[in-house]
Amino acid sequence: MNCRQCGIRVEAVPWARPGSRYAKALEREIVEMARNASLLAVSRHFRLGWKAVYGIVKRLVSLLSVATTPGTRRMANAIDLSLFRGHDGE
Repeated sequence: MNCRQCGIRVEAVPWARPGSRYAKALEREIVEMARNASLLAVSRHFRLGWKAVYGIVKRLVSLLSVATTPGTRRMANAIDLSLFRGHDGE
């Protein structure tokens, strides 16, 4: 936000997680696709770099793995980050 009185300010918005450059809905879609597709396929589908996709998946897996409910822990375990190892980029 660019305010004439305050200058440039960073504001929290309900559709994005703190520190994220992407909307929550886009991050959810990326993680869902990453459960069944390679990193390269996901990055090409969403037209993002593989590092951005990896960062999103890694961040959401870490958030889910510290969750207290068994369902969210199972979801975190279902997303296998080992699929992403060995990619050198596009």
